[in-house]
Amino acid sequence: MNEVTVIGDINLDIISFPLKNYPEKDKQSILPKIIVQLGGSSAIFASTCCSLGIKTKFIGRLGFDFISEFLVKEIQEIGVDSRIKRIKGEEAGITISLTFKDMKRAMISFRGSNGNLCKKDFDLKEIEGKILHVGGFNLLDGLRKDVYEIFSYAKKKGMKTSLDPNWDPKGWTKERLFDLFKILKITDFFFPDYEEGKAITKFEEPERIVEKFLDLGVKIVALKCGKDGCYVGKENEVFHMKGFKVKAVQTTGAGDAFNAGFIKAFLSGLSLKECARFANAVGALYTTKFGRERFPKEKEVKRLKIFY
Repeated sequence: MNEVTVIGDINLDIISFPLKNYPEKDKQSILPKIIVQLGGSSAIFASTCCSLGIKTKFIGRLGFDFISEFLVKEIQEIGVDSRIKRIKGEEAGITISLTFKDMKRAMISFRGSNGNLCKKDFDLKEIEGKILHVGGFNLLDGLRKDVYEIFSYAKKKGMKTSLDPNWDPKGWTKERLFDLFKILKITDFFFPDYEEGKAITKFEEPERIVEKFLDLGVKIVALKCGKDGCYVGKENEVFHMKGFKVKAVQTTGAGDAFNAGFIKAFLSGLSLKECARFANAVGALYTTKFGRERFPKEKEVKRLKIFY
């Protein structure tokens, strides 16, 4: 039996080697390498969970184009139990991530099949384990209205619920925020990054952002702040956990790896502060490599924690 079920997005990531500046219009920049790899918030989370030793099921949607074929093969070879609905005529999503020397990114995405993922693509009985995670929430327009029902089903089965909102390309409208706030009432783990947290709550202080989400009903909030680590909170407790210094080569998906690290630590029975530290280590290690090698093993995480 799988310990974690993941529902959400899967796409191809095209990632540039670090750039000094934005390329000029009508001109060409040459890079030593451009990386093509498995992407999507949910797929990266599932793959990292698997790498950390968690039996993980992934539920998503793809077409039959050559990119979809690559993604299905890749996630299966990583070891994830994939239950991907295939639809003729649809295409896999693609994200182009321009990475800069300071590790900031500019991303352009085509959602592809992810935008059409819906409750009809799977049976609720396929949801199993101790944790249900939904990633890329704001990219899943075909599913977002049903996430409350899906989470409610998981809660009735005694599962914990986990959510990563993703940046909302449609602008955090009142209607879309209402959908999110409703779900947060039955969310056990919420994993926004700082910019998402600031956009949702209208607060700038990390502690206040965390406290707001706790007020909205979330049980545990982990606000991701990149190299500055994270702010984590539960009822009557909010704290900062500093990050790890590593030589990063890319950051696309690091937040999803962090999420997986947090869940791994929780399932291992670690304290909340140790969950935060373990998650920071997983996220940091993820940024040091490309391809399948970017998904850390538990022994690598423990080695980094000991070193620091």
